[in-house]
Amino acid sequence: MISVFVAAALLGQTQRGAADTLAVFIGTDVGELDPHHAVSYADHLVANTLHLGLITYNERGEVVPGLADSWTMSADGRTYTFTLRSDAEWSTGWPITSDDIVAGIERALNPNRPSPFVEKLSIIVNAEAFRSGGMTQSEVFGVTAPDKRTVVFTLSRRDVDFLHTLSHPVAKPAPASEPDVIANGRVTSGRYQVAGRRDEGLDLVPRGAGPSLRLIPVESAGRLWSESDGLDAYVSAAFPLISLPPIGSRGPEVRRDGGDALYAYAVNTTRAPLDTLEARHALSMAIYRPEVMRRVSIAGASPATQFVSPSAMTYQQSYRTPFASLTLEEREAVAAALLSERDYGVDNRFTVKLRIPTGDIHSDVADIVSEMWTRAGIDTQIVAAPMPVHWKALAEGDFDVAFVSWPGRRDTPRDSLEPLTSAGGPWNWSRYDFPGFGERLARAAESAKCEVRAGQYREAEKPLIEDQALLALFFYQPLALVSPSVGGWQTNPAGIHPLDTLSLSSGRGRPDIGRPSIPTPIPSMGEDR
Repeated sequence: MISVFVAAALLGQTQRGAADTLAVFIGTDVGELDPHHAVSYADHLVANTLHLGLITYNERGEVVPGLADSWTMSADGRTYTFTLRSDAEWSTGWPITSDDIVAGIERALNPNRPSPFVEKLSIIVNAEAFRSGGMTQSEVFGVTAPDKRTVVFTLSRRDVDFLHTLSHPVAKPAPASEPDVIANGRVTSGRYQVAGRRDEGLDLVPRGAGPSLRLIPVESAGRLWSESDGLDAYVSAAFPLISLPPIGSRGPEVRRDGGDALYAYAVNTTRAPLDTLEARHALSMAIYRPEVMRRVSIAGASPATQFVSPSAMTYQQSYRTPFASLTLEEREAVAAALLSERDYGVDNRFTVKLRIPTGDIHSDVADIVSEMWTRAGIDTQIVAAPMPVHWKALAEGDFDVAFVSWPGRRDTPRDSLEPLTSAGGPWNWSRYDFPGFGERLARAAESAKCEVRAGQYREAEKPLIEDQALLALFFYQPLALVSPSVGGWQTNPAGIHPLDTLSLSSGRGRPDIGRPSIPTPIPSMGEDR
């Protein structure tokens, strides 16, 4: 049965032809089609395009119903009861039932092959026991299906962001009768399914109306700029665009992605001497952020002395690094003194391998940072590589210091901080492990009062600023390239742009004034929402 439906989808793509194809430029190739095992940013983009969960996002970056038709939340915020849409179907035509929601969660928690982001589900009652294979007969798992259209989640504590968790690839459903059929992208719960792979990239076809998607990996911003020139329909996605060449006549194609993003270097805290505060503080202290900003011209950028961006900060003032007020000369002197405490000096130079992607402004920033480190007695080996090679090296831990970024909402402190916890999974590039850091974020998510939650987030950020496992350099306003023929793409504070909301107009240069139908945003779940 599955092969019949896939063949029909492929036939539909052939009949539509290339005129209905949208080129989607991504920073790395798609390595994993299994939503529960998605790792890279491109993997997550594809997982959210192929698979619809109970909750999803609209083109404005708002949380909206996906497979859910409605839901209720208990007074204590610990129990969510969802009613599924009656018309929800797999790409095979099978009905999607509440058993499939449960099967998806259980598959992500599978003790033999848990999801790399399985910690996001740890808030579910007995999720840890299920994952370890240690559940007793008297224990009840916190996800149940009382009937075919009802699924109930029971949490160990309140989490005001739990609906966002349900939009993550780790929470996608799987057919209860054959959970593993979702692994290759042919059986999906969303608007798209996989048509096939190419040498580089991936082709997706819609299950109904909508453009076909051709995902094309490009190794740098310069390649993106050149390869998109002349195309009728294209968009950049899962690609941190910081600056662009002279825009000229292509001005209408450049959009603000939304919110503020952090340009940062991760420090590999598993390597000596970077596992010490002295070494990390010396590295960070020697970088004079205002000077970097003066020498690298980036519109709308500002020096960073904290990790939560201005657009995501819900509190009035963040903690600052202890050396934020020092002059450059004072920083260099203190950095040299800190290194001498670790027995580094003229006869024993401290050398770091700094990994950066090729293209964009990365080389310019790295050269300036290297100059500053040299003045403080630190030698730098700069290793520039295409995006796919760069991220692979980071995943393998082959770096001392490296440029990092991660997707997520840019309108909340949580998505700026959580990657450095166990819930960050493979995105915790620094391998940072501060006891109690995750618990601080959990306490923040428990409060329904905005001001209380803001204070908790501020306290959660404090140890990161003190430990400098991540070197925050500056905040910038990320860009995106979107051809005028693409509709359904909107700049929004969260910086979220689902591919399944996009449409194409009939001719280049004519924006699509028609928008896809957008479900009503989720109603308030607390007195601060």
